[in-house]
Amino acid sequence: MGLPSINLVSPANQVNLTVTISPFDAIYSDNTNQLIASSVKFEIDTVSTFDSSNKITSEYLNVKHNTTCRVATMLSNGTWYWRVTAINASGTTVSQTQSLTISQVLKRAFSFYENIGKLDSWANKRVLAFYENIAKLNLWPRKRTIALYENVAKANIWTDQRALYEYENITSDPPFPFVERLSTTRASEGTIVTIYGNGFGSKSEADPLNADRTARGYGGYVYLGTQLCNVISWSWEKIVFQIPQEAESGAVKVALTVPDPPGVRYSNVIGMEVYDAEPADDIGIELFVCDKNNPNSILCQLDGAKSKSFQVLLNNPGSGKFSISRYDEKGGSRDYVTDQNLILCRLDGIDLFKWIIETRRPSYVDDSEQQMIEVSGRGVLSLLDRAVVYPEGMPHPVTLERTFKDAHGGAILRQLLLEAQQRGCLTGIVIDWSADSDTLGNPFEDSTTLSFHSGTPLSQVATKLSEGMGLFDLEMTPTLHLKLYKAKGADKYDTVKYRPGQAIVKLQNQSDSSNMTNALLVEGESGSLIETAHPTSQTDWGRREGYLQARNIPSDWAKLQDYGQLFLRNAAQVSWGIQGTVIKFIDSDGNKLKPFETFMMGDWIGWYIPPEGSDIDGFDGKVRVKGITCEEDEAGALSYVLELNNIMLEHEIRMNQIVERMSMFTQNSPLSTPATESPAGVSHNHTHSMLLGLNSDDHPQYYNAERHAADLHSSIQRVSSLKRTGANALTGDVTLAAGTNVSISQNDEQKTITISASGSGGISYANPIDVPPSNPHTKDDEFDDTAMDSKWSWINQGTSTWVENGRYGAIDLLSGGDHTRLLVQTAPAGDFTSTAKIIISGPKLNYFNFGICLYNSANGKRIIFGKCNRDNYSGMQAIKFTSNTAYSSDAYLNGGWDSNFIYVRVRKVGISYYLEMSIDGDFWWQIFTETIANFLSAISHVGIGYFRNNSNGVTYKGRCDWFRITEP
Repeated sequence: MGLPSINLVSPANQVNLTVTISPFDAIYSDNTNQLIASSVKFEIDTVSTFDSSNKITSEYLNVKHNTTCRVATMLSNGTWYWRVTAINASGTTVSQTQSLTISQVLKRAFSFYENIGKLDSWANKRVLAFYENIAKLNLWPRKRTIALYENVAKANIWTDQRALYEYENITSDPPFPFVERLSTTRASEGTIVTIYGNGFGSKSEADPLNADRTARGYGGYVYLGTQLCNVISWSWEKIVFQIPQEAESGAVKVALTVPDPPGVRYSNVIGMEVYDAEPADDIGIELFVCDKNNPNSILCQLDGAKSKSFQVLLNNPGSGKFSISRYDEKGGSRDYVTDQNLILCRLDGIDLFKWIIETRRPSYVDDSEQQMIEVSGRGVLSLLDRAVVYPEGMPHPVTLERTFKDAHGGAILRQLLLEAQQRGCLTGIVIDWSADSDTLGNPFEDSTTLSFHSGTPLSQVATKLSEGMGLFDLEMTPTLHLKLYKAKGADKYDTVKYRPGQAIVKLQNQSDSSNMTNALLVEGESGSLIETAHPTSQTDWGRREGYLQARNIPSDWAKLQDYGQLFLRNAAQVSWGIQGTVIKFIDSDGNKLKPFETFMMGDWIGWYIPPEGSDIDGFDGKVRVKGITCEEDEAGALSYVLELNNIMLEHEIRMNQIVERMSMFTQNSPLSTPATESPAGVSHNHTHSMLLGLNSDDHPQYYNAERHAADLHSSIQRVSSLKRTGANALTGDVTLAAGTNVSISQNDEQKTITISASGSGGISYANPIDVPPSNPHTKDDEFDDTAMDSKWSWINQGTSTWVENGRYGAIDLLSGGDHTRLLVQTAPAGDFTSTAKIIISGPKLNYFNFGICLYNSANGKRIIFGKCNRDNYSGMQAIKFTSNTAYSSDAYLNGGWDSNFIYVRVRKVGISYYLEMSIDGDFWWQIFTETIANFLSAISHVGIGYFRNNSNGVTYKGRCDWFRITEP
């Protein structure tokens, strides 16, 4: 049986604390048989019976003998009791209880908007707040603010930055201005722009004491960077202003200046890209030669150039080409058309692109006797090839790895670029962003830890952080200003839509199987090695083996398997993209559809291809512009080739970027292999920008025996033994309790690594959406206990069961003909969103699905939306039943998500509902929508459930990790 015991270490019994957050430490031990504790449960409450609404619970599972468990939580004033209960593997239970007092803590507010009583000095203003919000003393004695966790109420010197808050937050006077969005984030000088948001005041004039608060003004101004803008109109929720003629790209913000105190209050910022002027039509491509020693100095114009074209690519250098006769006065001169001089491409009077002359191919004999010279090269972003990562401490570096910890990706690239310029490289390039914000002034939010091997070209660093990890987009302007955007592009779907006969003259759905890998050896830290394979690709394409090295992935079988499988999700499939050629620039309604004018790189536009022949689907959707090639023929007519990614491909790219963030390690490993063909116009498939291959130097995708034999990994420190402090070396398994946070420190002199438990116990989450909400809805269920909550009701339970294990709930999918079984709650009366994280287990056989459901108790109709299996098929399904067993109709989306968790959600908006899915809980796409009246008539209940039509006698399982409801 064992003899378990619990020792409550801290805080001491009946202690008086004056801190807001207190850690609770308890040691579990079983000195007799050293049995594992199946559960160690913390309970913290304001009553000794531990049954009040203030109760806080946290649980550890499978805790080893002599393990310290910790819970940290926020407590308010008063007496608190805490109890820790442990159950060992034999079922023996032990429990200990203590108490403490919290005093002199500034109370935090948590309340609904309607229920705030007004007392004493708080009579003027009250507040709706989340628990993270901090009441202010001294400078802020009477006001509170509604805030998300990122937000801190600002007063006086705190006014330089603002963060998110909700619309109802205009309870302060003066208010906090909040900019929600701009009517456009790209415009020329003189353009009229609208700011949408709230908290601006009724007018820009200073009128803070008006008896009618809704008519008050607070001395408002609009800034673009440091430039003051002309305001055309002003209201609480909308400001219309004009971009000054002398303005440059920068951050738009609103400032309220009265009364004082509290003084100036600035809004949050949104970046605005300002360009010089609107392009003119019918000028075509003009080429100018620029001096390689002074790249912004024009030497001459190439009037005799033919077959002119250039290719602009997002986060890649792009390329350019032209041909010119050797007899041309300028084209034949080596003073002008010579290696490393630059070519400026001017389109319709606007400088758009600059490339470097890298290749000259003269033809001394041709039919026309023109002796044409073909000239080509890459865009100026390729200048980053000329600098590499240097180790720290030159000329005597300690390590060849350049490591950055908890830094912004943009700050990392900026630091390496500045260091290169200090060494004399990259002269003439202007780094157009700061360590804290992008080119437009948008603040960075990422925190990145990764390393680069010395000698890695800075072009590969840029590719890694942009295309590889998705931290930003890069652009090098013709004036050699290197610009960085947190996300480049705007949604132009409503205004730009290409259709055959109007603009599209050619379309290709490109595919590429050259870099396919479906069986993988994955090497983790300390030389650990596992094998993983794609479940279906080998059937279609045969076995194609590869090698993936990620030294920052721990030597854990499951983690290496996950990393390898995420890699194989795309590497094991044929990559694809869309390419379209357009020559007409006006649609049937007279709207302009011209690249570089009505839309730019990174924008989302509409693309429509009707079904035809054996293609019964066609294409009608939103695509992102990833590349534009502009060509001019002999007659001077322009055509454009657009490289496009649709929403699904963009999502897959983002998933690959998550894979890269798991590794956080490069060593000369670019994530994309952009097309190197010049001249431009050659097809460039942007799926090469996905994680299809790692560099063959220190991060080879394919095993290289010679290189691997020569690499003794001598620079990698290895652990030779483990021992407890002051003890001999340990033998056998060494295990840390699940959920325990640890700290790791290294002593280079003694050549030791110390691992110790630290911080609060808890759970790490793969995706932010998995973090339980701090203010849960009453209908939410995290399934973190072992019994079904009473708020759930069965619809047609039969013999099916629902089991919870403290981490998730699982339902039996019973064998049988057409039937449904649901677990439901009463649906909110108004609009709502219901979200769940699910997975289904079972073979690809006809037919079953599991997911989120909608139900109408008045007529028995229901819809189940989730993961489904049928014969040789795995995907998403929305299925309708008119009763427990009466099938109506369904819709499928083939996704091939065989072993991945899926996030599903239902949004009820007005008279319609929308069924949507996501793989990461961040990027969602819509699967199905219709009006509620079309089938259900009404929605009385919402929940989870399954459908099955399979009588093979085998019970399958549906798992749900959590279920949540939000209301606007």
